[in-house]
Amino acid sequence: ASTSRFAINFGAGDGRTHDPVYPLVRERGYGGLAVEADASKLPELRRNLAPAGEDSRQVQISISKLHPRTVAGLLRRHQVPFDADAMKVDIDSVDGAIVAAVLRGGWRPKILAVEVNSDFPPPLQFQLSGANFSAEDKLDWNGIFGASADSLYSTLCEKSEYSLVGFELQVPQMDNPRLEHNMWFVRNDLLDLPTRRPLVSWFG
Repeated sequence: ASTSRFAINFGAGDGRTHDPVYPLVRERGYGGLAVEADASKLPELRRNLAPAGEDSRQVQISISKLHPRTVAGLLRRHQVPFDADAMKVDIDSVDGAIVAAVLRGGWRPKILAVEVNSDFPPPLQFQLSGANFSAEDKLDWNGIFGASADSLYSTLCEKSEYSLVGFELQVPQMDNPRLEHNMWFVRNDLLDLPTRRPLVSWFG
């Protein structure tokens, strides 16, 4: 498959720590869009995501709060390609709703890494909708954040022609700079699969 060399990073943090998009930027010269709500991270973002070489592409940085109602407009303003190579979502709030809004807008990233709330095991479906949530509420301190595994599987595998290919969980005893609570998905057409038949079912 052709590549766009463009990655979407929602919840960029400092652009490097515990970030699976960072190697694409630093080692493969990817461009993209990095979105972070915390303005104090801007100096680190600029430093960590600066072009690494002559063939490196520019990473646009947006200091803004994501919301399902406005995310499509943000992507259009930054001219994000509809077939971006990768998208990471880790905003500790309306992660699942953001993914659904991006897909409704017509974007189909080839690979997605989405933070999962593992406190809600299958078959429980949970996700914050964005209707009455503010990042300042700090609900994640009480385990109320993001989306459950079954909710993300339903959105991406049952409704949107993606396959689950990886599931990672970090425990306090581990110190891995590239490991988080993520579910990884790949578009079915890149796996030579029928569009409506994911690689694995939720039951094996």
